[in-house]
Amino acid sequence: MMSYEEFTQKEAALENAPRAERKKFYADILEKETDKTDVRMMAYFHSSLLHYREGNFRAAREILEPFVIDYQSYTYRPEIIACFNLMGVAAYCECTYALSRFYICEGLKIAREHKEVSRYSYEYNNLAVTYLAQRDYEKALDAIREAEQHLPQSDKEMHAYVYRNLAEISCHVGHLDEACAALTKCVEEYDGRDVLADDILMLELLLYYKLGDTAHYEACRGEIWERLPTMHAAEFSNAASNLFDCAMDAGDNVQIERILAAMDDYLTRNPQEIQIGAASALARQRCAGYD
Repeated sequence: MMSYEEFTQKEAALENAPRAERKKFYADILEKETDKTDVRMMAYFHSSLLHYREGNFRAAREILEPFVIDYQSYTYRPEIIACFNLMGVAAYCECTYALSRFYICEGLKIAREHKEVSRYSYEYNNLAVTYLAQRDYEKALDAIREAEQHLPQSDKEMHAYVYRNLAEISCHVGHLDEACAALTKCVEEYDGRDVLADDILMLELLLYYKLGDTAHYEACRGEIWERLPTMHAAEFSNAASNLFDCAMDAGDNVQIERILAAMDDYLTRNPQEIQIGAASALARQRCAGYD
């Protein structure tokens, strides 16, 4: 039986190894380590994380699911919360938002049971993001305000994420003063422009449009179009959605058609990207309703 110390040492030694070798390491543990130990739990988590980072979200959930079903048979460690969080994020990436919230809420419940206060902000922020994806802005706002209330003082990066999301949600509900204040905090107090460069640009596009600042809006829009071809799926989806929202509100049919064509092109090159397919389908539904 491998000790936890041996596991961490071996894992550190494999940090730069080929992914196939790392996958085999975790798979061998899950096959041989039948007792419900910390080592088995961490093998579940890291094996799932490897698949998640490859974009194979279904495989990530399938690997981790036996553990989250049976987690109470394991000795508590804070990493259990991370396992539920990973399940929630993987479900979010598959656009199954209710399922995502189920796992995130379970993780939050475990965090509360064990007074892991530093985790509350992460879970509430993730809840807000699921509501934002479904355009349920009032629930998103409630969740992100909870995240703000529980921000761990030492985690500067988490502050940047929460205030960036608070700014976007506030834009959507028309609280533009609050959006501007949150953006200022994100950028000036928590280095948001360094941590979340593309996300800040997408937010500024939306905020400048809502404020009626045409010059800055068009400058942001041009920069996003330049960056769009090199964005990963999550960033591409968010950028295209914000571009589309502004274009729909402005009745700019040229921009609308350009965005739909960009989504089609992305899906042609990356047919496995579920998020882009869902965003494209929603955009076309809105176009049909608009017409």
